[in-house]
Amino acid sequence: MAGERKKLFYLREYDEAFRDAFSRVIRLRGEEAFPLLKEIPTEPRPAIHTSQVTLPSGEALTNEPFEMKVAFRFNLSDMVSGNIDAFTASAEASGREYGEQTMRQLLKYSGTISEAMGNAVAGKADDLGGL
Repeated sequence: MAGERKKLFYLREYDEAFRDAFSRVIRLRGEEAFPLLKEIPTEPRPAIHTSQVTLPSGEALTNEPFEMKVAFRFNLSDMVSGNIDAFTASAEASGREYGEQTMRQLLKYSGTISEAMGNAVAGKADDLGGL
């Protein structure tokens, strides 16, 4: 038992409720920063597998799943004191990071497909939120 931390108070339901609520907040903040994300349907999956697109040649183009890690930074004293403004600011920053990472992966994937199908062009694009 050396090195194990004892929890003063723990209810699995509280952990799950916080995770679910925080996940929704992160996604909503990401969608506010990058409105295109609102248009992409999502659904929970127990596992993410490799996806494929069949090219006109019959060749399969694979897209490996990617991992995303979004930091949630907070000051412990703000959390203990119930500083909702600090919590909200941290959630908004995490949501923006989630949106940026998601958009980067989406653009990378769609660019790979376009290029493989011969539809890629060089051109100047508008700024996509700093991406």
